[in-house]
Amino acid sequence: MLERLKKQWVYVLRARRHWEKLISCTPGEKTLGEVNQLANAAGRIFQEKVINFELFLEKLLKGLLAEACIHEGGTEVPLMDADLGFVDFTMITNSALIQNGTLRPVGARHFGQTAKLVTDLTTVLNGPMGQMIMPHLSGKAAAGMITDVFELGRYDLMRPNVAVHEQAETQSVMNATQETNMVEQGTPGVAE
Repeated sequence: MLERLKKQWVYVLRARRHWEKLISCTPGEKTLGEVNQLANAAGRIFQEKVINFELFLEKLLKGLLAEACIHEGGTEVPLMDADLGFVDFTMITNSALIQNGTLRPVGARHFGQTAKLVTDLTTVLNGPMGQMIMPHLSGKAAAGMITDVFELGRYDLMRPNVAVHEQAETQSVMNATQETNMVEQGTPGVAE
């Protein structure tokens, strides 16, 4: 047991020395691997703090909701239906909260997962693996995923082949304008 603790302590000391060595270097002295290692560690630490804070906030909100239900007999809570895009107000009482389980607020964890998905997808598509899989990637499905991830449905930004139709419309306006200019200048053009 004592030997195992000594080995663990030696491992901790070596890791600490390595960390101090990384920190003591100036930015120009760090290798790309060391910079990436520090950035990844900082990202993991931040993500862990976000998750812990969200869990703390979840407990706090449940407690506040339970207190409101006890003292007021119930409270209305807005529930967002992601598929249909409408908000439904539901009465939650203390007995319903106890019988039906837990109330989970959606917060930073959702946005963290969304950001990770977009970052990972961008990294894969911009790398050599992206060139290999690009012939098998559906543009319409990718547009649908981006619309869902960024919640762009209400803006009607992505529709099948809308850019092709808009470019054709722009080209026809440009052609008509050019033809009108030629007629006004008396230059023989396409119309004659």
